[in-house]
Amino acid sequence: MLVVLKLHTGGGKTLVCLLMAQSTQNTGEPVLNLAPTKQLVQQKLEKADKQMCHLY
Repeated sequence: MLVVLKLHTGGGKTLVCLLMAQSTQNTGEPVLNLAPTKQLVQQKLEKADKQMCHLY
């Protein structure tokens, strides 16, 4: 499955992505989530921890 999300800043992309990633991982499939900067990667990981999504 390939999904591309494009929304404005604050549109909820990270939360949607985390929920989709967790659901996909639960089926045993791999997940690749890309971000253009290290800062955004760190923000996504922090949000994942807060939402109890284990994406490591």
